[in-house]
Amino acid sequence: MTRVTVGVGLLADQPPEGFTRAVDAAESLGYDTIWIPDERFFRDVFVALALAASRTKRVRLGPCVTDAFIRHPAVTAMQMATLQAISGGRAVLGIGAGLSGFAALGIKPQNTVGRMREAIRVIRALLAGQEAVADKAGVRFRGKLDIPAVPPVPVYVAGRGPKILELAGEVGDAVMFGAMASAGAIAYGNARVEAGARRIGRDPTAIERALWIHTFLSKDGEKARRNARRIIVGIILSSKDILPSLGVTVPLELEKALEPVVYGYHWDIDAKILELIPEHLVDAFTLAGAPEEVAAKARRLVAAGYSHLALRLWTPKEESVIEPMTLFAEQVRPALA
Repeated sequence: MTRVTVGVGLLADQPPEGFTRAVDAAESLGYDTIWIPDERFFRDVFVALALAASRTKRVRLGPCVTDAFIRHPAVTAMQMATLQAISGGRAVLGIGAGLSGFAALGIKPQNTVGRMREAIRVIRALLAGQEAVADKAGVRFRGKLDIPAVPPVPVYVAGRGPKILELAGEVGDAVMFGAMASAGAIAYGNARVEAGARRIGRDPTAIERALWIHTFLSKDGEKARRNARRIIVGIILSSKDILPSLGVTVPLELEKALEPVVYGYHWDIDAKILELIPEHLVDAFTLAGAPEEVAAKARRLVAAGYSHLALRLWTPKEESVIEPMTLFAEQVRPALA
């Protein structure tokens, strides 16, 4: 079995004391990476990462994901260089197409893949202490950082769309597949990454395969799977065009019910909509259930080639994320060794 590392996604949506407790737990429970989503409009991702760096000594730290539109790539490079320095070389960068906050900020993305390609090129050059010159795909810059170069920061190119995954095959140190847990989705994703790699003569096996996976873990497996339905809404809304490529079908009644719904977090979605979400969608996009159920599915994902599982652990608002973090570390991860 492939050696697997495990990360945990911590959204900066809670008071600092709750966030730092979760960071401390991730470090003490042996998680390999803390990923913080760059979602609008919560607490700032890079301030949260700096806080996490100040409290940890071992775990890797990075945004998962930021994008090439909200911030200029030179600003992202400046922030990643700072994180790399204060963490002692533990920084990682997750970058994707982006979506949240765009409408509120009046951002209408164009040439997303081209912009991401340029952004990654500029970020890498600046982190290496080089001058970067860019005037392409909406990225304009000429200059360098006024701080010393830092060790290379691994770049995880994240997404589900075919062009983004091909870009990962071209330029990524790793690909972060977005909630792609079904056999059809894995085959589709691997094919797109390999196509991108081969287009430039790159060995596809040199690219790490990582999976950002929404995880609902509880001793009460039925409760966990019921709660998992809440995240399916956002996934469907952000992936309508590629669901057929993933081998995923959405019932017509559910499609119609979601027509007026806007992309976002939908923990409080109408219960009538939740009842329309079938089990096969829960299985296609999440790890959900009791520890033994989650362990069995996680083993299948690792056997399929994923070497890093980035768990976005979800709990009801009144519950702490530390409980499922502990359950996974103690009752699921040993099964992946």
